[in-house]
Amino acid sequence: MVTSLWALCAAHGYAELEIEEVVITTRAPNAIAPGNTYALGSSAVNTQTAVHVQQLMRMIPGVYAHRGSGQEGLLAIRSPVFTGAGACGSFLIMEESMPVRSFGLCNVNELFDTHFEQASRLEVVRGPHTAFYGSNALNGAINIVLPFPAKESVSLEVGPHDFRRIKGTFMAGESMHPHAFYATLSSDGGYRHDAGYEQYKMSWRHHRHFNEWQFAPGMTVIRLDQNTAGFILGTDSYLDESVVRQNFNPDAFRRSDAMRLWLRMTRMGDVNVQFTPYVRMTDMDFSQHFLPGMPREKNGQFGVGWQSSLRISLNKNWRVLAGLDGEWSRGTLLQSQATPTSGSVFLMATIPHGRHYDYSLVATQWAPFVEARWQWHPDWLLSIGVRYEMTAYDYRTHLLVGNTRDDGSLCTMGGCRYQRPPSRGDSFNHFSPKLQLQYRLAAQWRGYVALKNAFRVPQASELYRLQRGQSIAHLGNVHLDGFEAGIAWHGEETQWHIDVYHYQLNELIIRDANAFNRNGGRIRSSGIEVSGKGDWRAHGKWRLALSSARHHYASSRTIDGLDIKGKDVDTAPRLWGSALIQYNYAAGHIGAEVQYVGRYFLEPTNRYTYPGHSLVDVYVAYRVRPNWQLLLRVRNLFDRRYADRADYTAFTGERYFPGEPQGFFMQVQYDY
Repeated sequence: MVTSLWALCAAHGYAELEIEEVVITTRAPNAIAPGNTYALGSSAVNTQTAVHVQQLMRMIPGVYAHRGSGQEGLLAIRSPVFTGAGACGSFLIMEESMPVRSFGLCNVNELFDTHFEQASRLEVVRGPHTAFYGSNALNGAINIVLPFPAKESVSLEVGPHDFRRIKGTFMAGESMHPHAFYATLSSDGGYRHDAGYEQYKMSWRHHRHFNEWQFAPGMTVIRLDQNTAGFILGTDSYLDESVVRQNFNPDAFRRSDAMRLWLRMTRMGDVNVQFTPYVRMTDMDFSQHFLPGMPREKNGQFGVGWQSSLRISLNKNWRVLAGLDGEWSRGTLLQSQATPTSGSVFLMATIPHGRHYDYSLVATQWAPFVEARWQWHPDWLLSIGVRYEMTAYDYRTHLLVGNTRDDGSLCTMGGCRYQRPPSRGDSFNHFSPKLQLQYRLAAQWRGYVALKNAFRVPQASELYRLQRGQSIAHLGNVHLDGFEAGIAWHGEETQWHIDVYHYQLNELIIRDANAFNRNGGRIRSSGIEVSGKGDWRAHGKWRLALSSARHHYASSRTIDGLDIKGKDVDTAPRLWGSALIQYNYAAGHIGAEVQYVGRYFLEPTNRYTYPGHSLVDVYVAYRVRPNWQLLLRVRNLFDRRYADRADYTAFTGERYFPGEPQGFFMQVQYDY
C-alpha cells in the first residue's frame, strides 16, 4: 500500500529532498506518488487468485465494481457506476503505464484487455490524475504492472461450472539481459446457461542496458471469446433459484482481440529522460443484446503514440518534471441488424434491419505537461502541475446522412431511431492545473491536501451515434473540480490511512427527454475512506478497506415528473468495503475475507433500491513440498443469493445480474 510516503528526517538538514519517492502510475523514475494513490501488491493478487478483476477491485478503498457476464464489468472510482456510451471515459485503464485503448475510443469493459492475473502490482489513483495523464483520467486511473524479473512457476486451477485456468511464468536469456514470458489460459463453462468463455493472454517483458540507457520493450496479446448472458427481469428475481441460471439472450456473444507493443527507453543521471513509443491494436465483435433487435457491433482501432518525460533537479530544493505526449489513432465502427425487430408496432417501425451506423474516425492528441516540486523544508513538499491537451477528431460516415434505412427509404412513425450525422471535424482543448501540499507531522504521521481539475473529451460514440431528431451533437469537455486531503500513520507493522474528498463533476453528458446528447449535468461527490493493513510478525496479517460516500445530482432534470436535483445518483452505495484476516502456520496460511455492499438506488428518482449484500470467502494455502503449493478457496461460503449488478428501466422494471452461488476452487502451483 502506497499513500503519501515520506522518509524520516535526515541529519544533514534542508539541503536534500527528504520525502521518500516511489515509482507508481507515472512515466518517470523516482516520481512522487500522489496522496490518493493505492497499490495492491503481489501477495494480495496471488492469494486472491481472481477469476474476474472485480474480485481485486473490491480490496481497494474508494473503488467499487460490478461484475457482468463472463469477463465484462463496470467500474466506479470515487464515483457512481457510470453507464452509457461515454462511461468508459471517466477512468483511464493502463498496463505498464500505457492506456489500453485510445482516448476517444474506449470501452466500458476494457479491464479485460489487461493481464491482471499475473500482476505484481495494481496501482490505483482514486480521483483526478492531472498533469501526468489527461483525458479519461477524470475520476481515476488503474495501472497493471507485471513482475520483472519474474518468479518462474506454473499452476493449474479448477473450479465449478467447468472452470479451468493454466498460468505460467518463464524466464530466458542472459542474466544481465533477461526475457520474461507470461501466459494465462482460461476456460469457463459459465454459471448461467450458454454463458461460458475462453480467454488467452500472453505477455513478454525484456530489459537491456546500453551505456547510460535502459531499454525495456514489452508486448501483451489478449483474445476473449465468450457467450454472453443479459439481465434477468422481475423484482428480486436474483433470489429465485429457478430464474438465476437462465439466459434470455442465448445468442449473445463477445469476441475481442487486443495487442500492444512498446519500447521504454530510460536514461538515469542528473537529468532523467524517459521516452516510450507504442503501437496498439484492438478488434471487437459483439451482439448488443441490451438493445431492441439485438444489433451486432464490430469496432476496431489502430494507434501509435509516445509518452515522454524529462526530470531535472534545478537545485537542492527544486525539481521539475516535464514532457510531451502524442497519439494518432484510427477507429472504425459498424452496427448492423440481420433480422427485423420484434416487439411493439413502434419498435418494428422505427428500428429497421440492415446497417445502422458505419463510420471511421481519425483521432490525434498532443499534450505538454509540467510539474514543479519545491521542498523548502524536510517536512514540507509543494507540487504544482499543469497539463494542456489538444484533441482533434476527423469523422467520416460511410452511410447516408440522417435517420433513414441504409437504402435511403424512410421509416414510419417519425423516422428511424438511429441518426447519422454528416462527416465533420471536431477539436477539444483543456488546461488542467493541480496543487498539492504534503507534510510530515511527526516521524510516523503524514498528511496532504490537494486541489485538482481533470477532464475528459466526448467519446466518439457520444458525438456520432445519435438518435432521431439530433443531427449534430454540440458537446464539450466534461470536467471535474476537486479537493482532497488525507492523513496516514505508518508503524513498524501497521499502517492506517484516512482520506476525504469533495468533487463536482460539471458538464456531464446526458441524454435529455428528447433523446439528445448534451452537456449540462452536474454531480457532487463527497466521501471518506479508511484503510489499514498490518502484520502480526510471523503469525499472519490483516487488511481493511472501508468507504463511505454520497453522490447526488446537483442540476435540475425532470424524470417521470420528478426533479432529481438533490437525489442520490443511481448505482452508488453509500457504504461498502472489505476486510481480510490471515493466519500463517508452518506449511502455509489460512484466511477469510468479508465483502460488504450497502443499499443503493436503481434509478435517478430513487424509487427503487437494491438492499445490498455481504459475502464471505475463505482460503487455505498448503506448501506440500518446497516447490509445490496447494491453494483451496471457497467463494460465497454461506451461499448467499445476491446481485452482482441491479438496475431499473421503465421498459423492463427491476433487472439484475445474479451473483454466483457457493463455489470451490483448487489451484496447484509448481515453482521452478
